[in-house]
Amino acid sequence: TMGLFLAVELLTYMVVEPYLYGQSIGVSQVALLVALAFWTWLWGSVGLVLGTPLTVCLVVLGKHVPALSFIGVMMADEPALPVDVSYYQRLLAKDAVEGTEILDAYLVEHPLIEVYDDVLVPALSRAKRDRVTGRVSAEEMQGIYEAARESVERLADRRPPADGEKGDVGWREGTGDGAPYVLACAADDEGDAIALAMLRQLVSPAECEIELASAHALSGEIVSLAAEKKPSVVLIAALPPEDLAQTRHLCKRLRARLPDIKILVGRWGGADAKANDREALVAAGADEVGVTLAQSRDQLLERVRLD
Repeated sequence: TMGLFLAVELLTYMVVEPYLYGQSIGVSQVALLVALAFWTWLWGSVGLVLGTPLTVCLVVLGKHVPALSFIGVMMADEPALPVDVSYYQRLLAKDAVEGTEILDAYLVEHPLIEVYDDVLVPALSRAKRDRVTGRVSAEEMQGIYEAARESVERLADRRPPADGEKGDVGWREGTGDGAPYVLACAADDEGDAIALAMLRQLVSPAECEIELASAHALSGEIVSLAAEKKPSVVLIAALPPEDLAQTRHLCKRLRARLPDIKILVGRWGGADAKANDREALVAAGADEVGVTLAQSRDQLLERVRLD
């Protein structure tokens, strides 16, 4: 009887409870087992009985009490940093291999568009913010952009084929004969252009043909190009935290020169996108403002289908 009781208690405390508590509140099973060993060493059998609830209480306190947050970092099964921050750190460290591993791991459980919206675009926006505040040099910024562009080019092969496409044969290079023509331009720098390259990967050439203007093109050059080629839609990427003055200026010039043209603005990048950005851009002449790549893709396809 005593042997059976001991075996059941050990099974409960060492296997069942670590699994159940770990699944319900996010405690690492390994951390819980180590904590049980500590409580048992400290208080003997009493520590074995009380170890699991005590550990759970400490982890909950760590999540809600700032001074004890280190407990949550050590024992929780969640990563200490958001995935976009981890990827951005790898870009800063010029560690392309580990950066690729982060993207591949996220891609296992998420579609490509979420990899872009949740990881790559926020990382580019974070780099822009650090450049504005002087935390990142121009040389470091260029290295970040080059690494991010390489990641986007590599992930192009992971795009699932759209309806009507056969595998991944030449979908990027296809001309999309007869498809609506879209002119895409960066509002500020190469970071915006890289985000536009992500969006182009998410749209089939059969749906629309997207041409990326030079990231260094001036507003007058973009307006002249739009007047010459008469696109169905002009798509402008403006990642936070850059000022919207240049984007509004471009929208106004396009609207004045081409009153009937459709103008979409992608204000991608997450938390830095302010609630009143849309009102300011629409007042300047934009038809729609998307805050994620997924939203802008849907807006774009809806516009070209109505054309």
